[in-house]
Amino acid sequence: MGGAEGGFLCTNDDALAARLRNIRSSYGAGTFTAVAKTSNGRMSEAQAALGLLHLDDFPQLQSRNLALLQRYESGLEKVSGLRLLKPSDTCNSNYAYVVCQVDESVFGMSRDRLIAVLKAENINARHHPCLEASLAYIAPEEDQLQHSVDVIRNYFQLPLGVDVSVHDVDQVCAVLAEARTYATMLKKIEV
Repeated sequence: MGGAEGGFLCTNDDALAARLRNIRSSYGAGTFTAVAKTSNGRMSEAQAALGLLHLDDFPQLQSRNLALLQRYESGLEKVSGLRLLKPSDTCNSNYAYVVCQVDESVFGMSRDRLIAVLKAENINARHHPCLEASLAYIAPEEDQLQHSVDVIRNYFQLPLGVDVSVHDVDQVCAVLAEARTYATMLKKIEV
């Protein structure tokens, strides 16, 4: 759900709601509840209004996003070296992101090279630069963080949203399949 970069949580647990209100407010809200940290995380009235407007459309958008995610899944199931990550069964997701992992040793090219190939085909796949910047703070001897490093280097997002159609998803899947087929050749060409 959109809130103009505002975020919100919904709960039917009064104790959790009180705790969350105290966390979001740098000076506390209502009855005091012990929290480890506070933040200035209040939404503006305009952000809240946008969020309320999106509530009516949420079930349809959630259903549409899930259908597109499933279309990506079926379109990429035979593309070796790519794996879509799905939200766990323990949450009710809005399916707002299609996160993909590339295994360079199987796919034949790195995540960054693949993103460049997709960009050359006018496909807006992306990684998160803020995660990349965090690599500078991970010491090489910290083996316990290797999984985090792998996530940062090998995961990216595929296009999704109201402007993405089933046809668009099919096109993205076709380009990814072709990129896998011609990975060796594409690694040699400047894109």
